[in-house]
Parts: sequence; C-alpha cells; structure tokens
Amino acid sequence: MAGIQFIVLAIISALYLVVGTQADDYRQQGNISVYTSDVGAFGKATHYFSYQCTDKNGFYTLTPIATLDWLGSFTFSEKANTLIIKHDDHSGKGEQIKPIDISGFGCNVLSFKR
Repeated sequence: MAGIQFIVLAIISALYLVVGTQADDYRQQGNISVYTSDVGAFGKATHYFSYQCTDKNGFYTLTPIATLDWLGSFTFSEKANTLIIKHDDHSGKGEQIKPIDISGFGCNVLSFKR
C-alpha cells in the first residue's frame, strides 16, 4: 500500500514540476487584483481586473471592474478613484494610458454579513 501511495505522490509531484503554477498570472496592488488568462497560449489573452475586499476572517470577494484584451506589458495603479493602466502592446504605438473610473467600488463591511 505504501508503494502505491509513493508512486501516486511521485506522479503528482512530476506533473506539478512540468505544469507549474499560475502564480505569474495573478497580480495585486492594494484592493485591485488582475488575473490574466491564456498567457502564452495560441488563443487570445484576456485581463480580468477586479476590486478585492477582505473580511476580518481572511475571506475575500472579487467585484469585476473590467475585462480587457491583451495589453502587452502593463502596470496599474489607483489614484483619485481612477484605475490607471499603463500598457505597451508593442504594436508601434508606444506606451498608452487607459483610465477606468472605479468610484462605484469599495469595501462595505455589511456585504460580508450573512
């Protein structure tokens, strides 16, 4: 029985080494988090920007802000209720700035009570 468990654990470990994690696909700054899907795939990559609120127990909720097509290399910050995304998709246009109004987003303590 121990031999079977060892073999299963070895297979799972090998798969983890080959496939890796998706940690590079997630980014967070303050309450803004970004998940990028289909990175490096043949399909079209998409960025999902969300507003993240965490309660006192460590549980969090994500409220979608925007879904954007591939931005290339990008940075983002929050300033005066505006999400500012600086990106360069390497199409020859240079660095571009995309502002998104996030004044309707915030963490409400009441939203965590059930």
